[in-house]
Amino acid sequence: MQPNHRRFVVKRQIYPVDGVDQDWLRAAFGTAALLIEGAYHNPVGKLRRETVAATRPTWQALLRAVAQGPRISGTVRDAAGQPVAAEVTVAQQAPRAGEHWLARARDGHFDRLLVKPGVYTLRVAVPGHDATLQQVEVSPGHRAEVAVVLPYSAAVSPRPAQP
Repeated sequence: MQPNHRRFVVKRQIYPVDGVDQDWLRAAFGTAALLIEGAYHNPVGKLRRETVAATRPTWQALLRAVAQGPRISGTVRDAAGQPVAAEVTVAQQAPRAGEHWLARARDGHFDRLLVKPGVYTLRVAVPGHDATLQQVEVSPGHRAEVAVVLPYSAAVSPRPAQP
């Protein structure tokens, strides 16, 4: 409940924007970058404390979902053992709107949050090569660790992030 006694409501496409930092972080790195907006613009004093207290259960639940929820984590390396900034997607949760979820170029690490436990198809793609598919089973409350080794050398730089 917000300090103005209204319930929080999740809304999509509230106003048109060409992208914000959360969109860029998600598109460039596949991160869980979430924004919670309150009922007031720049509240101060008691109103600020009440607003923070009102949003606390929401951001705590989001952090719990990230820390404890089911997910697939791992690394992508090529045949030579080098990290690869490959595009890593979960087929059952395909990105929308042209997003590209990349493993980090410096170490090949990736994380993909999942809606629920189950069996997922991990798709690892590098431009100019066939995609590598891997079935991954994720148990409730666990993180599946996956080490993807591409069958070729693919030292590539990360795809430029879309602003």
